[in-house]
Amino acid sequence: MTTSNDVITELTHSIMRMKMNVSYIVQHYGVNGEVVHEEIWMSAVCDDGDSNKDWSKYTPVGNLHFIVTNEACFGRIKNGDTLYVDLNKLFSESLFDSYNQHSHGLLTEGVEYGSN
Repeated sequence: MTTSNDVITELTHSIMRMKMNVSYIVQHYGVNGEVVHEEIWMSAVCDDGDSNKDWSKYTPVGNLHFIVTNEACFGRIKNGDTLYVDLNKLFSESLFDSYNQHSHGLLTEGVEYGSN
């Protein structure tokens, strides 16, 4: 059985952290001149520190490309920014449902419910 403590632990389990630089950003505009989305490219930071030791034994190599469509986020990430990208374990739908019940006060500490 899964307890509320198990659910919280599962939801916050970090797999690895990557330190990355923003390589470039392209803003795409609509017909009225407004930004409709941003494309962001990032690459792994190669430095003398231990910033990428979680996933790279030697020189870190990696790229990330994503599109931002939420206008509230436009411009928040800038070219040249250095950011951490955290990878967290995806939890199952049953754990998600259990967490929602727990977070809304429907379950109490140590109560058993569901199964993994």
